[in-house]
Amino acid sequence: MIWIGIDNGVSGSIGIISPTGTKMVHAREYTRKKKRGGLELDAAAFKDLILQDGIPHGVVLERPFTGQHRNVVVSAAHFDSVARTVMELNGIPFIQVDSTDWQRPLLKIVRKKGVHADTKRVSMEAGVLRWPSLRAQIEDQGDADALFLAVHAMHEFPGGQDANAG
Repeated sequence: MIWIGIDNGVSGSIGIISPTGTKMVHAREYTRKKKRGGLELDAAAFKDLILQDGIPHGVVLERPFTGQHRNVVVSAAHFDSVARTVMELNGIPFIQVDSTDWQRPLLKIVRKKGVHADTKRVSMEAGVLRWPSLRAQIEDQGDADALFLAVHAMHEFPGGQDANAG
């Protein structure tokens, strides 16, 4: 079975847990330059990546960022739209989640009003401990969010393996 986690956006990452191994790639590796500058998700390259080991059993896609920075919001919304379209057209089961949906059970992060948790640092440290062979990719990315999203997919789709897999 194949599970994929997608940390949304061109600066995000994609985590894949499959019988051939666990891997994490930077989303920027599956982008192309837009005519007016910036990057956007390359639908064909993204499709090839997520189907390289066969049709995934389940994909968890983190909801796009909805902050105050217009360029980031537009880029995240575009990435999300292309990713969802590729998955829908290829019959790939997926769900969208907010970051707290997976951070709470997998990283034990509980956000409280007025208290800011350093989620990226916690994710990176926990990811390096869990997947030491992926240390370089995790540290380069600055977190292991996509890998933990792939583990979350194991919980969300029937027939998923134990959360300690991968």
